[in-house]
Order: sequence, then C-alpha cells, then structure tokens
Amino acid sequence: MIAALEARDGARLATILRQHLLDKRDSVLLTLREGANQAAA
Repeated sequence: MIAALEARDGARLATILRQHLLDKRDSVLLTLREGANQAAA
C-alpha cells in the first residue's frame, strides 16, 4: 500500500483498498455466522 501511495498509483491503491474491504466484510460475516450458530446450539 505504501508503495502505491508513494507512486501515486491510484488504480493499484484502489485494488488494494477494495480487496481489504472485501476481506474485512468476509471476516465480519464469518463472525456473525459463528455467533448465530452458537446461539442456535
């Protein structure tokens, strides 16, 4: 990410940030599913 910022590479930075947000979303969804499964047990 730092290299993309230093190079002012907007497309590369957008790709990095998009992937970061998707990973974060997946992590939250997994946590919610685990919580729902524990509540149902």
